[in-house]
Parts: sequence; structure tokens; C-alpha cells
Amino acid sequence: MNLPVSLDKIRSALEHPSPDLLKGIDERPHFRLEIQERQKIQELLDTLKFDSGPAVPGGLYGYDQQQRLFPKTDNPRVQPYGAFSQGELLTLGVEGLIEKYIAQRVMHAIGEAARAQAEREAREEVARALAEFWAAQAAQKN
Repeated sequence: MNLPVSLDKIRSALEHPSPDLLKGIDERPHFRLEIQERQKIQELLDTLKFDSGPAVPGGLYGYDQQQRLFPKTDNPRVQPYGAFSQGELLTLGVEGLIEKYIAQRVMHAIGEAARAQAEREAREEVARALAEFWAAQAAQKN
């Protein structure tokens, strides 16, 4: 049998282990590793609120009791928006869209106009104060 390796050489190498093999096993590391990303993620997760929406009337136990006593399949008027007609639901939907898209833009435009007016007034006040200052400086020189 012609093997590419010699089993005798392997046996002799195993009988006499090299001293370099375990070099540095007693050395202490000269560095320290600290992971801080997890802390940042944990701080971010702590700021999130998962309790969206208004509180359930009567609390969670009251809501659960109402669901058991008056199932929505048997009492369609108990369903959300069940007391509204189709026309009233359409009106509520249109009002919601108007509030979301038009009223917010109008409020934004009003806020920008108020800010621009405040900036103009501040610039005029600074200009008046500078004019008074320079007039006082000129009077002191004479």
C-alpha cells in the first residue's frame, strides 16, 4: 500500500510533542471587549410605547364581560359604529379625511405665517436697538 503520508513520522511526532505547541497558554489578554450596541437598543426599546389607542371603557375586565354577555354576532348594534347609518358613516369618513389632509396643512401654514411674523418683528426690534445704540455712540463722540 502506497500512502502519501508516513504513519511512522506521525507516530514519532505524537510521541515527542513540540514545546511551541502550548506556547502562550498562561498569558493573560491585554485587551477588553465591551459591547455597547445592546444598551443603545435597550434604551430605544424602553422609550417605545405599545399601549396605543384610548383605554377601553370599563377596563379590560368590563370589556371582556361585555363581549361574553353580548356577542357581536347576536347583537349587531354593539359592534363599533353599529349605531350609525351608512350616511352617518360616510360623513364620519369624510370628516376624518378632511381633518387629516386639509386641516393639518392649514394649521401648518398658519404656524409658518406666525413664525414668519415673529421673525420680522424680531428683526425690526434688533434694527431699532442697533439704531439707538449707534445714535448713542455718535452722541458720545460729539
